[in-house]
Amino acid sequence: MRVECSPTAPCQRQLLDQVCARGGDVAWGTAESAIGSTALVAHAAHSKRATQGPRERGCAVQVFTDRPPGSIENIGPVTALCSPDDSRDVCLRELSDQVCLLGGDLLWQVDGPAPEDTQNGPKQRMRGRAAHAK
Repeated sequence: MRVECSPTAPCQRQLLDQVCARGGDVAWGTAESAIGSTALVAHAAHSKRATQGPRERGCAVQVFTDRPPGSIENIGPVTALCSPDDSRDVCLRELSDQVCLLGGDLLWQVDGPAPEDTQNGPKQRMRGRAAHAK
């Protein structure tokens, strides 16, 4: 996340306020910046698991291309490697299964599939973010 800071409060405080506003309680990967910087960048996360544990493949998963409406708890990134002959729906189901295995029920910021050369030959890769709806 990136915060454009206003002069009314310390920039780092504004960044941490945004982490809290998104439901996080950890900010990591903050970059060192010059004194008087007007923008900070960091990753927001949770210090405890957002789920009750893994779910079975094939579980129900809501899918959103962009940020989902409502309040969510992010779990982490997910990736699926699919056969070049697989349809988008087949690859998306595999990506959704990865969400299930992490205990999520929501997939967002879906990207792909995109062709990729791997050590095992050509594949398609899809990426997304696993989350749990609050």
